[in-house]
Amino acid sequence: SALQRWEAEDALQAAHDRLEWRVRERTGELNEMVHLLRAEVAEREQAEAETQQRLVVEQRLATISTHLMQATDYDSSVTQTLAEIGELTDARRVFVFHFQETATMGFTHEWCSAGMSLIFEDLETFSFEESSGFIKALRDTGGLYVEDVSGFSEEIQARLAQSGQAAQGVQYLLPLYGGNELIGVLGCQGLEKGDPKFEQNLQALEVIAGMLGNAWQRERVLLTLEERVAARTVELSAFFDLATLASGTRDLPEMLEPAVARIMELGYCDAICVHLLSEDRNALQLVAQRDVPDWAHRGLQEIRVPDAFTHRLNQPSDPLMTADLSASSTLPAPLRLAGFNTYLGTHLRFRAQPQG
Repeated sequence: SALQRWEAEDALQAAHDRLEWRVRERTGELNEMVHLLRAEVAEREQAEAETQQRLVVEQRLATISTHLMQATDYDSSVTQTLAEIGELTDARRVFVFHFQETATMGFTHEWCSAGMSLIFEDLETFSFEESSGFIKALRDTGGLYVEDVSGFSEEIQARLAQSGQAAQGVQYLLPLYGGNELIGVLGCQGLEKGDPKFEQNLQALEVIAGMLGNAWQRERVLLTLEERVAARTVELSAFFDLATLASGTRDLPEMLEPAVARIMELGYCDAICVHLLSEDRNALQLVAQRDVPDWAHRGLQEIRVPDAFTHRLNQPSDPLMTADLSASSTLPAPLRLAGFNTYLGTHLRFRAQPQG
């Protein structure tokens, strides 16, 4: 009947409406899931990119640390480090100044990117007395982002203008410490606060500034140690001459003991040994030592001398300084004691002839 047909049509329309509503609801749920998945993928990609960038920074920092610790030439290692900083941070210019006096800095190193020229290479010293708050601010903040360099000396402003960094230019300055002593400044040009890597660059620069300070301190210690020990070993050489003239070598070990103890005290040595050449001049024989490990005594009692080392002994040269003892090819093997990093040896001569 017509009534039944209408009722069937109404039921069919209602079922169609319910189905359409469920489809729209399910489509909305699916769209929401797709949106969430896309957001999650984007977050993961960003996290992976950040992790990869951190790995690149950490690898570069490890490389810088390694060559600063292993370098035998401090100046070249610092120049190389500044180039590494430029590549890592995209800085246009990186430089280091060291303090010389209370209110004076002296230029030491500079690097600039391709297409730019060095502007500080002929600058020996400059004063910053007019802006005495500079040092205090550097100490207090641990780093200065300087957008107005009008407080710097006229000479510095002129040089910055040459580089396109006029009085409104951007400089980031970090203090360099050797121990607790403020020894200088690490400076960068071209680091922009709007750069997404700005904070990461600053963290890397703080780490590198610490490495440079440690390298400077190590260089000063090595130079001071070398000077002190070289001076004291010359004293030992002179003492040997006097002792030999006085009584020959019969009681030499007993006579050398006070001198050896004095060198240990003044030269900050960990251990010291004195060898004399044998009668056939083919071996070194131990005549005095202090603080040499017990396990090393036997190997040091008599050392056969390689031809290359014999030639070295016969040359009237400066004391032999080895900064990496394990890698030395000059010293006889028994003298390359495990657990010791450096070695300094001086000739013992009598009437201009090497004796040990």
